[in-house]
Amino acid sequence: MSQTKELAQRIHRMSEQQTFSEESAPTEALVFYRPIKVDTRGIPQPDVTRIPQAAEVDKLLTHIKEDKLKYPTSLEHAKMGEVAFDYAVDIVESGTDKKTNVKLFLANFCDSLQSKQRTKNKYAMLVCYETDFLLAHVKAERGMSIQEESGDVELVRRFLDVDNILSAAYFEGLEDEIMFSHFTDTDSGSFRDFLGVSEKRFNYRRKNIQIICYYENKSGIECKFEFSNDQMEERWLGQGSLEFSNGKFSLSNGHSHNIKEIRWGRDSYETLQSFMSEFKEYSYELDGQARRYNDLKRLPGDDVPSAYSDDVNLTDYKSEVIIKDEDGEPEVQPKGEVPDHIHVLYANNSIALSADFAEDIFRDLIDTADFSLYHPSESFASEEFELNGLSLLNIDKAEIASERASLLATIHNHLDNATGQTVRRCLGFIFLHVLTESDCVSVGFKNGIKELINLNHGATRQHDVVTTKEQEGDGLIEYKDKDDLSKEDTAASIVENIEKEGRNYDEKLFLWGVDEDTRRIDGLRKQKWGDDRVSGVQRHVLDRLADRDVEYTDFELLNLPIGDEQERCIIVGILH
Repeated sequence: MSQTKELAQRIHRMSEQQTFSEESAPTEALVFYRPIKVDTRGIPQPDVTRIPQAAEVDKLLTHIKEDKLKYPTSLEHAKMGEVAFDYAVDIVESGTDKKTNVKLFLANFCDSLQSKQRTKNKYAMLVCYETDFLLAHVKAERGMSIQEESGDVELVRRFLDVDNILSAAYFEGLEDEIMFSHFTDTDSGSFRDFLGVSEKRFNYRRKNIQIICYYENKSGIECKFEFSNDQMEERWLGQGSLEFSNGKFSLSNGHSHNIKEIRWGRDSYETLQSFMSEFKEYSYELDGQARRYNDLKRLPGDDVPSAYSDDVNLTDYKSEVIIKDEDGEPEVQPKGEVPDHIHVLYANNSIALSADFAEDIFRDLIDTADFSLYHPSESFASEEFELNGLSLLNIDKAEIASERASLLATIHNHLDNATGQTVRRCLGFIFLHVLTESDCVSVGFKNGIKELINLNHGATRQHDVVTTKEQEGDGLIEYKDKDDLSKEDTAASIVENIEKEGRNYDEKLFLWGVDEDTRRIDGLRKQKWGDDRVSGVQRHVLDRLADRDVEYTDFELLNLPIGDEQERCIIVGILH
């Protein structure tokens, strides 16, 4: 009988037994433990202690499961060895010979560990509670011994503190299957092999950062600084008492040192930017997003067409991606736990953006809410580009052209101070367009933003009033009647406006199709002002500007569709 079929039958029997014996559920937890390395022959019997405070143990296990462990995996889909598999199922089934099953399971686990993981003061621990159990590879603090205080849940808590757990896996018996999730901070290949999980789903958590420097920039003298993840988050990202800049590491006491190397867990970083990028991704709880995003290229499996094939549709939502095959059957792929203030955008040429998600992002943008935008097709920025409360997590502020950064800042500042919803919608559209034209934006991110733009076309409507003269602020926007573009030489008319209105400004936005007196939107016929015509007029304008005494970096012309039918548009000119 196959391992999978046998497991299904055993779980079914287990669920039947639980149904008829709910009142006999255990009221205590059992904690088994043994040293990883033993000098005696044979299989040692693990020590066991009973903890009557079952609710406290349940709370402790729930904390570890929810805060530390990742990648829930069905036991039948893992490639765990047959011996370990059988004992794991027996333990979950809560058979009468639990002690023997635990003894053999722990022996199998300890034998699988490498020699460097079998040193003194390292233990294998197994905590049983109801039909769940936690397997942990732990190190003992000096003087710690469960035997000294048998039954003390606080001591178990100390053993299972994140600083003492080297690796752990939590097994739980559900209605029709056994699931387990795990984590490790040792990057242990043996632990991964024991569980039977693939490398891409191996939850390796690095705990310590070492910064090796040349002391006060003296090449012959090295010094080392060590921080936990929490310390680095607090002191670098929180307080700012640690600084990284131009290859130097600076402390709050004013001393700075040239960085030779940075180590995080087993990973070594020769460039400061790569460490800053990866640690921020971890700190913002976005590690794993790139893997989830790339996995979509292979979904729903190797034996079916790629998710990027023509008969499979993917739609990007706030917290998940929905996949529908040619039969219309939906499959949900969660994005994992994402902080509420971060919009993780998966949309690209092959993944459609949902209208609801697009509306949420655009609303946050034009309301100038505090939020972050991230696309997992590109690595996290070492120093993200920030504008007021907006953080663009893929864009490094050192890589964006200064003129483009200045234009984006000006538009966002104007957006932040604007009072009318209509002018905010126009500015939001222009901001996103300017962002997509930035050289530092990756193709995937750019395509996602373009979908965001297209789904919000029509938000501005004909006959809306964009603003009043009293609210116009710093003169960034110049409103122009539609007739201004009806002159015989359209390009010459635009150049005349640029020379007249842009003389005293580094950046200027022109909106044609808005009554200059009432500020009411009339718009132009979009059929007449399609993309080809707009591009042609822009070329003529640039040719004429080259022959004039006008200082500028660039001029762009685009149309902004308005109304539900999008039959009319505003023509937008961007001078900077």
